[in-house]
Amino acid sequence: MMLVGIKAPMIPMLGRMGLIPFATAIVALSACSSKAPPPPPTPQVSVALPLQRDVVDWDEYVGRFEAIQDVQLLPRVSGTIDRIFFCQRSARAGR
Repeated sequence: MMLVGIKAPMIPMLGRMGLIPFATAIVALSACSSKAPPPPPTPQVSVALPLQRDVVDWDEYVGRFEAIQDVQLLPRVSGTIDRIFFCQRSARAGR
């Protein structure tokens, strides 16, 4: 249905083939500028003199340690142990 007396504005339709060159031209023209932006100012930095001193090497590992030799104290008679008649470090191996 068409209304008589009302004219639609004439807008040229850009198809896919017309839109790609148009977008490329806009991007190309906006990328061209006559002046380059000024370089950023140089940063202010502080300088320290190096120190000279001895360094101790230190390595830390996670793990378990196990003794080379084990000692077992076994009673010669059956029953419970009521008293201990020696201190730790007073017993010597080979006695």
